[in-house]
Amino acid sequence: MNRAIGRVYAVLAGGLVLLLGFTAYWQLWAESSLSARRDNAHQIVQQLSIKRGLILGADGTKLAVNRAAKTADGRRVYERRYPTRKMFAHVVGYSSATDGRAGVERSANDYLVGAHTDLGGALESEFHSLAGGAIEGDDVQLSLLPAAQRAAMSALAASGKSGAVVAIEPRTGRVLVSASWPSFDPNRAVKGTLPARGSALVNRATQGLYPPGSSIKPVIAALALESGRYTPESKFFDPGYFVEYGRKIMNDSGERFGATNLTDALTHSINSVFANLGDSLCKGRARCPYLTTGLQRLGFYSIPPLDYPTDQLSASGTVRSGTTKLASPNAPIDPARTAIGQANLVVTPLQMAMTAAAFANGGVVMRPTLVDRVRSPSGALRYERHNEPLSRAFSERTATQVTEMMKHVVETGTGTAAQIPGVQIAGKTGTAQTGVNGLLDAWFIAFAPADAPQVAIAVVVERTREYGGAAAAPIARAVMQAVLNDAS
Repeated sequence: MNRAIGRVYAVLAGGLVLLLGFTAYWQLWAESSLSARRDNAHQIVQQLSIKRGLILGADGTKLAVNRAAKTADGRRVYERRYPTRKMFAHVVGYSSATDGRAGVERSANDYLVGAHTDLGGALESEFHSLAGGAIEGDDVQLSLLPAAQRAAMSALAASGKSGAVVAIEPRTGRVLVSASWPSFDPNRAVKGTLPARGSALVNRATQGLYPPGSSIKPVIAALALESGRYTPESKFFDPGYFVEYGRKIMNDSGERFGATNLTDALTHSINSVFANLGDSLCKGRARCPYLTTGLQRLGFYSIPPLDYPTDQLSASGTVRSGTTKLASPNAPIDPARTAIGQANLVVTPLQMAMTAAAFANGGVVMRPTLVDRVRSPSGALRYERHNEPLSRAFSERTATQVTEMMKHVVETGTGTAAQIPGVQIAGKTGTAQTGVNGLLDAWFIAFAPADAPQVAIAVVVERTREYGGAAAAPIARAVMQAVLNDAS
Protein backbone atom coordinates (compact mmCIF):
# COMPACT_ATOMS: atom_id res chain seq x y z
CA MET A 1 0.00 0.00 0.00
CA ASN A 2 2.74 2.42 1.03
CA ARG A 3 4.79 1.47 -2.05
CA ALA A 4 1.81 2.15 -4.33
CA ILE A 5 1.26 5.56 -2.75
CA GLY A 6 4.98 6.24 -3.02
CA ARG A 7 4.92 5.45 -6.74
CA VAL A 8 1.97 7.80 -7.24
CA TYR A 9 3.82 10.59 -5.47
CA ALA A 10 6.94 9.87 -7.50
CA VAL A 11 4.97 10.11 -10.76
CA LEU A 12 3.31 13.35 -9.64
CA ALA A 13 6.64 14.81 -8.53
CA GLY A 14 8.26 13.78 -11.81
CA GLY A 15 5.44 15.39 -13.77
CA LEU A 16 5.79 18.61 -11.81
CA VAL A 17 9.55 18.68 -12.40
CA LEU A 18 8.97 18.19 -16.14
CA LEU A 19 6.37 20.95 -16.15
CA LEU A 20 8.71 23.29 -14.34
CA GLY A 21 11.52 22.32 -16.70
CA PHE A 22 9.52 23.06 -19.84
CA THR A 23 8.21 26.29 -18.37
CA ALA A 24 11.70 27.43 -17.38
CA TYR A 25 13.00 26.53 -20.83
CA TRP A 26 10.39 28.56 -22.69
CA GLN A 27 10.56 31.50 -20.28
CA LEU A 28 14.31 31.62 -19.77
CA TRP A 29 16.50 29.96 -22.41
CA ALA A 30 14.20 30.02 -25.45
CA GLU A 31 12.69 33.44 -24.74
CA SER A 32 15.39 35.47 -26.49
CA SER A 33 15.35 33.39 -29.67
CA LEU A 34 11.57 33.40 -29.80
CA SER A 35 11.52 37.17 -29.31
CA ALA A 36 13.54 37.55 -32.49
CA ARG A 37 10.68 35.99 -34.48
CA ARG A 38 7.87 38.48 -34.63
CA ASP A 39 5.87 36.20 -36.89
CA ASN A 40 5.63 33.55 -34.17
CA ALA A 41 1.96 33.95 -33.22
CA HIS A 42 2.19 31.42 -30.40
CA GLN A 43 5.00 33.34 -28.78
CA ILE A 44 3.06 36.61 -29.02
CA VAL A 45 0.03 35.07 -27.31
CA GLN A 46 2.31 33.49 -24.71
CA GLN A 47 3.84 36.91 -23.91
CA LEU A 48 0.46 38.56 -23.63
CA SER A 49 -0.82 35.84 -21.30
CA ILE A 50 1.72 36.86 -18.65
CA LYS A 51 0.70 39.61 -16.26
CA ARG A 52 3.94 41.57 -16.32
CA GLY A 53 5.17 43.11 -13.11
CA LEU A 54 4.68 46.82 -12.53
CA ILE A 55 7.43 49.36 -13.11
CA LEU A 56 7.42 51.99 -10.38
CA GLY A 57 9.14 55.29 -9.66
CA ALA A 58 11.11 55.85 -6.46
CA ASP A 59 7.97 57.18 -4.76
CA GLY A 60 5.73 54.34 -5.97
CA THR A 61 4.31 56.18 -8.99
CA LYS A 62 3.17 53.60 -11.54
CA LEU A 63 5.16 53.96 -14.75
CA ALA A 64 4.05 50.72 -16.45
CA VAL A 65 0.84 48.77 -15.70
CA ASN A 66 -1.35 46.14 -17.35
CA ARG A 67 -4.82 46.11 -18.89
CA ALA A 68 -6.70 42.81 -19.09
CA ALA A 69 -8.48 41.96 -22.34
CA LYS A 70 -9.98 38.98 -24.20
CA THR A 71 -8.89 37.61 -27.57
CA ALA A 72 -11.40 36.60 -30.24
CA ASP A 73 -11.19 32.97 -29.07
CA GLY A 74 -11.82 33.94 -25.45
CA ARG A 75 -8.26 33.85 -24.13
CA ARG A 76 -7.31 36.30 -21.39
CA VAL A 77 -4.37 38.53 -22.30
CA TYR A 78 -2.65 41.58 -20.83
CA GLU A 79 -1.53 44.71 -22.65
CA ARG A 80 0.92 47.24 -21.29
CA ARG A 81 -0.17 50.77 -20.46
CA TYR A 82 2.09 53.70 -19.63
CA PRO A 83 0.18 56.23 -17.49
CA THR A 84 2.94 58.89 -17.58
CA ARG A 85 3.12 58.71 -21.38
CA LYS A 86 6.13 60.74 -22.62
CA MET A 87 7.55 61.56 -19.18
CA PHE A 88 9.59 58.35 -18.66
CA ALA A 89 9.36 56.89 -22.17
CA HIS A 90 13.06 56.47 -22.93
CA VAL A 91 13.98 54.92 -19.59
CA VAL A 92 10.95 52.67 -19.07
CA GLY A 93 10.74 51.82 -22.78
CA TYR A 94 7.90 49.57 -23.94
CA SER A 95 6.81 45.96 -24.30
CA SER A 96 4.80 45.35 -27.44
CA ALA A 97 3.70 42.31 -29.44
CA THR A 98 4.51 44.21 -32.65
CA ASP A 99 7.51 46.39 -31.74
CA GLY A 100 9.29 44.18 -29.23
CA ARG A 101 10.86 45.67 -26.12
CA ALA A 102 13.05 48.62 -25.21
CA GLY A 103 14.41 50.31 -22.10
CA VAL A 104 13.86 48.79 -18.66
CA GLU A 105 11.05 46.69 -20.14
CA ARG A 106 13.84 44.80 -21.93
CA SER A 107 16.73 44.97 -19.46
CA ALA A 108 14.52 43.83 -16.53
CA ASN A 109 12.35 41.49 -18.61
CA ASP A 110 13.27 38.31 -16.71
CA TYR A 111 11.93 39.81 -13.50
CA LEU A 112 8.91 41.41 -15.15
CA VAL A 113 7.71 38.08 -16.62
CA GLY A 114 8.58 36.05 -13.50
CA ALA A 115 11.33 34.14 -15.32
CA HIS A 116 13.80 34.38 -12.45
CA THR A 117 15.79 31.38 -11.22
CA ASP A 118 14.55 31.43 -7.62
CA LEU A 119 13.03 27.94 -7.08
CA GLY A 120 10.56 29.12 -4.48
CA GLY A 121 9.32 31.82 -6.83
CA ALA A 122 9.06 29.38 -9.72
CA LEU A 123 7.01 26.94 -7.63
CA GLU A 124 4.79 29.78 -6.39
CA SER A 125 4.16 30.91 -9.96
CA GLU A 126 3.49 27.40 -11.27
CA PHE A 127 1.02 26.48 -8.52
CA HIS A 128 -0.74 29.81 -9.09
CA SER A 129 -0.91 29.04 -12.84
CA LEU A 130 -2.14 25.48 -12.27
CA ALA A 131 -4.89 26.87 -10.01
CA GLY A 132 -6.17 28.92 -12.94
CA GLY A 133 -4.41 32.22 -12.24
CA ALA A 134 -2.26 34.17 -14.67
CA ILE A 135 1.52 33.95 -14.46
CA GLU A 136 2.54 37.16 -12.65
CA GLY A 137 5.87 38.90 -12.92
CA ASP A 138 7.82 40.76 -10.28
CA ASP A 139 7.45 44.49 -9.65
CA VAL A 140 10.52 46.60 -10.50
CA GLN A 141 11.08 49.85 -8.59
CA LEU A 142 13.38 52.42 -10.17
CA SER A 143 15.43 55.17 -8.51
CA LEU A 144 13.85 57.90 -10.68
CA LEU A 145 12.19 60.80 -8.84
CA PRO A 146 8.95 61.72 -10.66
CA ALA A 147 8.89 65.38 -9.48
CA ALA A 148 12.47 65.98 -10.60
CA GLN A 149 11.90 64.09 -13.87
CA ARG A 150 8.86 66.27 -14.51
CA ALA A 151 10.93 69.41 -13.85
CA ALA A 152 13.58 68.23 -16.32
CA MET A 153 11.13 67.33 -19.08
CA SER A 154 9.15 70.56 -18.64
CA ALA A 155 12.30 72.70 -18.77
CA LEU A 156 13.64 70.90 -21.84
CA ALA A 157 10.30 71.25 -23.64
CA ALA A 158 10.12 74.95 -22.72
CA SER A 159 13.57 75.53 -24.24
CA GLY A 160 12.19 74.73 -27.67
CA LYS A 161 15.31 72.68 -28.39
CA SER A 162 16.32 69.04 -28.24
CA GLY A 163 18.37 68.04 -25.23
CA ALA A 164 18.83 65.84 -22.19
CA VAL A 165 19.25 65.86 -18.42
CA VAL A 166 20.82 63.20 -16.18
CA ALA A 167 20.97 63.53 -12.39
CA ILE A 168 22.79 61.08 -10.11
CA GLU A 169 23.08 60.63 -6.35
CA PRO A 170 26.89 60.96 -6.01
CA ARG A 171 27.42 58.72 -2.98
CA THR A 172 25.49 55.77 -4.41
CA GLY A 173 25.32 56.13 -8.20
CA ARG A 174 21.49 55.97 -8.19
CA VAL A 175 20.09 57.69 -11.29
CA LEU A 176 17.51 60.20 -10.08
CA VAL A 177 16.60 61.78 -13.42
CA SER A 178 17.08 60.60 -17.00
CA ALA A 179 15.25 62.91 -19.40
CA SER A 180 15.48 63.11 -23.18
CA TRP A 181 13.61 65.59 -25.36
CA PRO A 182 11.81 65.27 -27.73
CA SER A 183 10.05 62.21 -26.38
CA PHE A 184 7.40 59.75 -27.58
CA ASP A 185 4.32 58.00 -26.22
CA PRO A 186 5.18 54.32 -25.52
CA ASN A 187 1.45 53.48 -25.66
CA ARG A 188 1.82 53.85 -29.43
CA ALA A 189 4.24 50.92 -29.42
CA VAL A 190 1.56 48.77 -27.78
CA LYS A 191 -0.89 49.78 -30.50
CA GLY A 192 1.67 49.13 -33.24
CA THR A 193 1.70 52.77 -34.39
CA LEU A 194 5.18 53.76 -33.23
CA PRO A 195 7.36 55.11 -36.08
CA ALA A 196 10.17 52.78 -37.12
CA ARG A 197 12.72 55.54 -36.57
CA GLY A 198 12.89 59.19 -35.67
CA SER A 199 14.64 61.77 -33.53
CA ALA A 200 12.17 61.33 -30.67
CA LEU A 201 13.07 57.63 -30.31
CA VAL A 202 16.74 58.34 -29.54
CA ASN A 203 17.58 58.43 -25.85
CA ARG A 204 19.79 61.50 -25.85
CA ALA A 205 20.61 61.00 -22.17
CA THR A 206 22.43 57.72 -22.81
CA GLN A 207 23.02 57.63 -26.58
CA GLY A 208 23.50 61.25 -27.63
CA LEU A 209 27.14 62.14 -28.36
CA TYR A 210 28.11 65.82 -28.16
CA PRO A 211 31.33 67.81 -27.89
CA PRO A 212 31.41 68.86 -24.21
CA GLY A 213 32.95 72.27 -24.70
CA SER A 214 34.18 73.87 -21.50
CA SER A 215 32.25 71.44 -19.29
CA ILE A 216 35.34 69.19 -19.63
CA LYS A 217 37.62 71.82 -18.07
CA PRO A 218 37.19 70.61 -14.44
CA VAL A 219 38.66 67.28 -15.60
CA ILE A 220 41.63 69.05 -17.22
CA ALA A 221 42.10 71.14 -14.06
CA ALA A 222 42.06 67.96 -11.96
CA LEU A 223 44.63 66.26 -14.20
CA ALA A 224 46.81 69.36 -13.97
CA LEU A 225 46.63 69.27 -10.15
CA GLU A 226 47.27 65.50 -10.10
CA SER A 227 50.43 65.99 -12.16
CA GLY A 228 52.04 67.83 -9.25
CA ARG A 229 53.09 70.68 -11.54
CA TYR A 230 50.16 72.99 -10.84
CA THR A 231 48.10 74.34 -7.96
CA PRO A 232 44.83 76.31 -7.98
CA GLU A 233 46.97 79.46 -7.69
CA SER A 234 49.36 78.62 -10.56
CA LYS A 235 50.02 81.72 -12.67
CA PHE A 236 49.28 82.07 -16.37
CA PHE A 237 49.33 84.92 -18.86
CA ASP A 238 46.43 85.06 -21.29
CA PRO A 239 47.03 87.01 -24.51
CA GLY A 240 43.56 86.06 -25.75
CA TYR A 241 44.62 82.96 -27.68
CA PHE A 242 46.86 79.90 -27.74
CA VAL A 243 48.71 78.76 -30.87
CA GLU A 244 48.75 75.04 -31.72
CA TYR A 245 49.85 73.59 -35.06
CA GLY A 246 50.18 77.15 -36.34
CA ARG A 247 46.51 77.98 -35.67
CA LYS A 248 45.12 80.22 -32.96
CA ILE A 249 42.69 78.85 -30.38
CA MET A 250 40.78 81.96 -29.38
CA ASN A 251 39.03 82.88 -26.18
CA ASP A 252 35.32 83.33 -26.54
CA SER A 253 34.41 86.65 -28.21
CA GLY A 254 38.10 87.58 -28.24
CA GLU A 255 38.45 88.33 -24.51
CA ARG A 256 41.93 88.91 -23.12
CA PHE A 257 42.46 88.41 -19.38
CA GLY A 258 46.21 88.98 -19.12
CA ALA A 259 47.73 87.81 -15.82
CA THR A 260 45.51 85.16 -14.21
CA ASN A 261 45.61 81.90 -12.25
CA LEU A 262 44.09 78.42 -12.64
CA THR A 263 41.08 79.15 -10.39
CA ASP A 264 40.18 82.30 -12.28
CA ALA A 265 40.77 80.52 -15.59
CA LEU A 266 38.11 77.95 -14.65
CA THR A 267 35.80 80.60 -13.19
CA HIS A 268 35.83 82.60 -16.43
CA SER A 269 36.40 79.60 -18.73
CA ILE A 270 39.55 80.97 -20.38
CA ASN A 271 40.24 78.83 -23.45
CA SER A 272 43.87 79.87 -23.90
CA VAL A 273 44.84 78.68 -20.40
CA PHE A 274 43.21 75.26 -20.80
CA ALA A 275 44.56 74.80 -24.33
CA ASN A 276 47.98 75.60 -22.85
CA LEU A 277 47.37 73.02 -20.09
CA GLY A 278 46.36 70.35 -22.57
CA ASP A 279 49.48 70.94 -24.64
CA SER A 280 51.67 70.97 -21.53
CA LEU A 281 50.18 67.82 -19.96
CA CYS A 282 50.66 66.01 -23.27
CA LYS A 283 54.17 67.47 -23.68
CA GLY A 284 53.21 68.72 -27.12
CA ARG A 285 52.63 65.18 -28.39
CA ALA A 286 49.57 63.89 -30.21
CA ARG A 287 49.59 60.61 -28.29
CA CYS A 288 48.78 61.53 -24.73
CA PRO A 289 48.27 58.57 -22.37
CA TYR A 290 48.23 60.90 -19.36
CA LEU A 291 45.07 62.63 -20.59
CA THR A 292 43.29 59.62 -22.10
CA THR A 293 44.06 57.39 -19.09
CA GLY A 294 42.60 60.09 -16.87
CA LEU A 295 39.43 60.03 -18.97
CA GLN A 296 39.32 56.24 -18.77
CA ARG A 297 39.31 56.38 -14.98
CA LEU A 298 36.10 58.39 -15.25
CA GLY A 299 34.51 55.78 -17.52
CA PHE A 300 35.33 57.21 -20.95
CA TYR A 301 36.11 54.78 -23.79
CA SER A 302 33.70 52.12 -22.50
CA ILE A 303 29.95 51.55 -22.35
CA PRO A 304 28.66 52.72 -18.93
CA PRO A 305 27.71 49.69 -16.76
CA LEU A 306 24.11 50.86 -16.32
CA ASP A 307 21.33 48.29 -15.82
CA TYR A 308 19.81 49.20 -19.17
CA PRO A 309 20.07 47.69 -22.70
CA THR A 310 23.65 48.09 -23.92
CA ASP A 311 22.53 48.92 -27.46
CA GLN A 312 20.81 52.00 -26.02
CA LEU A 313 24.06 53.22 -24.43
CA SER A 314 27.00 55.00 -26.08
CA ALA A 315 30.62 55.26 -24.93
CA SER A 316 32.22 58.68 -24.58
CA GLY A 317 35.73 59.48 -25.79
CA THR A 318 37.62 60.64 -28.83
CA VAL A 319 36.24 59.52 -32.18
CA ARG A 320 37.86 58.95 -35.56
CA SER A 321 37.89 62.03 -37.75
CA GLY A 322 34.69 62.50 -39.72
CA THR A 323 32.91 59.63 -37.92
CA THR A 324 31.10 58.83 -34.67
CA LYS A 325 33.17 55.66 -34.23
CA LEU A 326 35.15 55.57 -30.99
CA ALA A 327 38.91 55.71 -31.41
CA SER A 328 41.39 53.84 -29.25
CA PRO A 329 42.61 55.77 -26.21
CA ASN A 330 46.07 55.20 -27.68
CA ALA A 331 45.19 57.00 -30.92
CA PRO A 332 46.59 60.49 -31.62
CA ILE A 333 44.51 63.42 -30.35
CA ASP A 334 44.57 67.19 -30.62
CA PRO A 335 45.74 67.97 -27.03
CA ALA A 336 44.93 71.68 -26.86
CA ARG A 337 41.52 71.47 -28.51
CA THR A 338 40.59 68.31 -26.60
CA ALA A 339 41.35 70.21 -23.38
CA ILE A 340 38.68 72.79 -24.25
CA GLY A 341 36.15 70.08 -25.18
CA GLN A 342 36.35 70.37 -28.95
CA ALA A 343 38.30 68.50 -31.66
CA ASN A 344 37.18 64.84 -31.72
CA LEU A 345 36.04 64.54 -28.10
CA VAL A 346 32.37 63.55 -27.67
CA VAL A 347 30.40 62.68 -24.55
CA THR A 348 26.97 61.55 -23.39
CA PRO A 349 24.99 63.39 -20.71
CA LEU A 350 25.17 60.21 -18.61
CA GLN A 351 28.97 60.26 -18.72
CA MET A 352 29.10 63.94 -17.79
CA ALA A 353 26.74 63.36 -14.86
CA MET A 354 29.03 60.53 -13.73
CA THR A 355 31.96 62.96 -14.05
CA ALA A 356 30.26 65.61 -11.91
CA ALA A 357 29.30 62.91 -9.40
CA ALA A 358 32.94 61.77 -9.17
CA PHE A 359 34.05 65.24 -8.04
CA ALA A 360 31.12 65.33 -5.59
CA ASN A 361 32.10 61.91 -4.22
CA GLY A 362 35.69 62.75 -3.37
CA GLY A 363 37.08 61.51 -6.69
CA VAL A 364 35.41 58.07 -6.66
CA VAL A 365 33.25 56.95 -9.60
CA MET A 366 30.23 54.85 -8.59
CA ARG A 367 28.43 52.37 -10.82
CA PRO A 368 25.24 54.07 -12.06
CA THR A 369 22.02 52.14 -11.44
CA LEU A 370 18.34 52.49 -12.35
CA VAL A 371 16.73 49.56 -10.47
CA ASP A 372 16.49 50.00 -6.70
CA ARG A 373 14.66 46.77 -5.85
CA VAL A 374 12.46 43.98 -7.20
CA ARG A 375 9.56 42.37 -5.32
CA SER A 376 7.50 39.29 -6.08
CA PRO A 377 3.67 39.47 -6.40
CA SER A 378 3.49 38.42 -2.73
CA GLY A 379 5.86 41.21 -1.69
CA ALA A 380 8.99 39.11 -1.16
CA LEU A 381 12.25 40.92 -1.93
CA ARG A 382 13.88 39.40 -5.02
CA TYR A 383 16.66 41.94 -5.54
CA GLU A 384 18.02 45.07 -3.88
CA ARG A 385 20.74 47.29 -5.29
CA HIS A 386 24.06 47.90 -3.54
CA ASN A 387 26.68 50.60 -3.91
CA GLU A 388 29.57 49.63 -6.17
CA PRO A 389 32.66 51.83 -6.60
CA LEU A 390 34.09 51.52 -10.11
CA SER A 391 37.32 53.48 -9.89
CA ARG A 392 39.14 56.32 -8.23
CA ALA A 393 39.43 59.06 -10.83
CA PHE A 394 41.21 61.62 -8.65
CA SER A 395 42.53 61.94 -5.13
CA GLU A 396 40.19 63.33 -2.50
CA ARG A 397 42.44 66.38 -2.21
CA THR A 398 42.18 67.07 -5.93
CA ALA A 399 38.39 66.61 -5.88
CA THR A 400 38.15 69.10 -3.00
CA GLN A 401 40.34 71.64 -4.78
CA VAL A 402 38.35 71.41 -8.01
CA THR A 403 35.10 71.67 -6.03
CA GLU A 404 36.30 74.98 -4.57
CA MET A 405 37.13 76.19 -8.08
CA MET A 406 33.71 75.11 -9.39
CA LYS A 407 32.02 77.05 -6.57
CA HIS A 408 33.55 80.23 -7.98
CA VAL A 409 32.04 79.44 -11.39
CA VAL A 410 28.52 79.64 -9.93
CA GLU A 411 29.22 82.44 -7.45
CA THR A 412 30.94 84.94 -9.76
CA GLY A 413 31.70 83.27 -13.08
CA THR A 414 29.83 81.92 -16.08
CA GLY A 415 27.35 79.80 -14.07
CA THR A 416 25.54 82.38 -11.94
CA ALA A 417 22.17 81.42 -13.50
CA ALA A 418 22.37 78.11 -11.58
CA GLN A 419 22.31 79.76 -8.15
CA ILE A 420 19.76 78.48 -5.61
CA PRO A 421 19.17 80.72 -2.57
CA GLY A 422 20.62 79.15 0.55
CA VAL A 423 22.35 76.32 -1.37
CA GLN A 424 25.98 76.38 -2.46
CA ILE A 425 26.45 74.99 -5.98
CA ALA A 426 29.64 73.75 -7.65
CA GLY A 427 29.32 73.81 -11.44
CA LYS A 428 30.78 74.43 -14.86
CA THR A 429 29.29 75.79 -18.04
CA GLY A 430 30.15 74.55 -21.51
CA THR A 431 29.47 75.85 -25.00
CA ALA A 432 30.57 73.73 -27.95
CA GLN A 433 30.64 74.57 -31.63
CA THR A 434 28.53 72.28 -33.81
CA GLY A 435 30.07 73.12 -37.19
CA VAL A 436 26.97 75.09 -38.16
CA ASN A 437 27.56 78.82 -37.93
CA GLY A 438 25.84 80.33 -34.90
CA LEU A 439 24.44 77.04 -33.54
CA LEU A 440 25.93 75.69 -30.33
CA ASP A 441 25.55 72.76 -27.92
CA ALA A 442 25.08 74.31 -24.48
CA TRP A 443 26.18 72.43 -21.35
CA PHE A 444 26.08 72.72 -17.60
CA ILE A 445 27.39 70.20 -15.07
CA ALA A 446 27.07 70.68 -11.32
CA PHE A 447 26.45 69.20 -7.90
CA ALA A 448 24.68 70.44 -4.78
CA PRO A 449 24.97 71.21 -1.96
CA ALA A 450 28.65 71.64 -2.77
CA ASP A 451 29.92 70.56 0.67
CA ALA A 452 27.42 67.71 1.24
CA PRO A 453 26.32 66.66 -2.26
CA GLN A 454 22.93 65.02 -2.75
CA VAL A 455 22.69 65.44 -6.52
CA ALA A 456 25.09 65.70 -9.45
CA ILE A 457 23.73 66.78 -12.82
CA ALA A 458 24.52 67.21 -16.50
CA VAL A 459 22.37 69.19 -18.92
CA VAL A 460 22.80 69.62 -22.66
CA VAL A 461 20.69 71.79 -24.98
CA GLU A 462 21.26 71.15 -28.67
CA ARG A 463 21.81 73.61 -31.51
CA THR A 464 20.99 76.75 -29.60
CA ARG A 465 22.28 80.28 -30.07
CA GLU A 466 22.71 80.68 -26.30
CA TYR A 467 25.72 79.77 -24.19
CA GLY A 468 25.69 77.11 -21.51
CA GLY A 469 25.21 79.65 -18.73
CA ALA A 470 22.01 80.93 -20.34
CA ALA A 471 20.53 77.78 -21.94
CA ALA A 472 21.55 74.89 -19.67
CA ALA A 473 22.30 76.32 -16.21
CA PRO A 474 18.67 77.40 -15.48
CA ILE A 475 17.46 73.88 -16.36
CA ALA A 476 20.02 72.39 -13.99
CA ARG A 477 18.90 74.78 -11.26
CA ALA A 478 15.23 73.73 -11.62
CA VAL A 479 16.05 70.02 -11.52
CA MET A 480 18.50 70.28 -8.61
CA GLN A 481 15.91 72.28 -6.68
CA ALA A 482 13.31 69.56 -7.31
CA VAL A 483 15.71 66.83 -6.09
CA LEU A 484 16.61 68.78 -2.97
CA ASN A 485 12.95 69.46 -2.24
CA ASP A 486 12.25 65.73 -2.53
CA ALA A 487 15.06 64.95 -0.09
CA SER A 488 13.93 67.53 2.49
